[in-house]
Amino acid sequence: MNKQLLTLIMLSILFMLSCESDYNESEILKAKIQINFHDTGFNSSVLLIYNGELTNTVEDSLAVDENHMVEFEIELMQSPDLYILQFSPTESIRLVLSDEETVVIDISELPIAHNYSISGSKDSKLVLKYGKLISQRMSYHDSVYAQYRKYKGHRSHTNIAVITDSLLKKNYYKTYEDLKIMVLENNNSLASLLGIYGKFGKAAILDFDYDYSTFKTLSDSLIKAYPHNSHAISLKIRVNQYSKDLKLAEIRYISLSKGNLFPSITLNTLSNGRVSINESTASRKLVYLWKPNTKGFYDFNKVLLEVNEKYSNDSLEIIAIAFMKDKLEWRNYCRMEKMNWVNMIADANTEDIINPKEEYSLIYLLDKDNNILDRINNIDSLKL
Repeated sequence: MNKQLLTLIMLSILFMLSCESDYNESEILKAKIQINFHDTGFNSSVLLIYNGELTNTVEDSLAVDENHMVEFEIELMQSPDLYILQFSPTESIRLVLSDEETVVIDISELPIAHNYSISGSKDSKLVLKYGKLISQRMSYHDSVYAQYRKYKGHRSHTNIAVITDSLLKKNYYKTYEDLKIMVLENNNSLASLLGIYGKFGKAAILDFDYDYSTFKTLSDSLIKAYPHNSHAISLKIRVNQYSKDLKLAEIRYISLSKGNLFPSITLNTLSNGRVSINESTASRKLVYLWKPNTKGFYDFNKVLLEVNEKYSNDSLEIIAIAFMKDKLEWRNYCRMEKMNWVNMIADANTEDIINPKEEYSLIYLLDKDNNILDRINNIDSLKL
């Protein structure tokens, strides 16, 4: 009886799998790409590359025909999906393709990535808009810098350098704001997934840590519009993990508030020895968390130098913990900035333990038993 029941169950499973397989085979998603070259002289092959979440895969390669045209017929794995047309190692066009779309690309001149028009795909047009936005801002950036170089050695060089620096900062900030606005205005388009990872030169314009709300807004919208799309799911997983990390960081941050005990940590010093914060016998300790070239570092350090000079005795000790990977750079900073106190360098997990929100510069004021008396994250509180 049990064997018969097991056989029936197995047959039912096989039948359902067969039905699902037939359904998937009947639901074939197709798209077409037609590329027209207009007097560009381009006569090489064009690669069609699938833009996966983890890796890119070459799907097809076609040469330009006698009509100066290339045409790809594609079976999509999902709709919409991301593809790349590669014309050379440095020349490519990104596309968002949906079922039953025929995308027509007209290329007028070289370089191709900046000289094409597109029809037949609203999302792919949006990808082009993202590209043009960043390209225009980069061109302006380059022109301002080129103009500045003409004045090198000029008697007004210093003033021109200040003006140039201001223009470049404003341009970068404007790029950041415009990109962010465009992403939020088109948060139901897979094209915006490419937008959030847009780069200004080699640097990402939007940062996941600082612009988490933008990434989350886009993720929430995409997963609602395309709940089974692998790209939307991939972003959602990343956003969810970051959300969990934020909550965990908040719990750790609360545990480091006034009245709690500061963690007992042992780190390397400038002399390559291992020292514990608990070894300090001072009645007051200033534990200084810093990174070079971060907001507040030089201002904080200036005040701490005055404090160290005035109170350099057994009653107060400054313990500076640097969050850097390069130990030589760390030693050089300590020497150049005259950080003549106890200097330590963080290990791999130190930040999670004592600086879960990655605040720089940050100071903990401790008593002799390492109880937290205050947490200081601005220059006015430090001076007070």
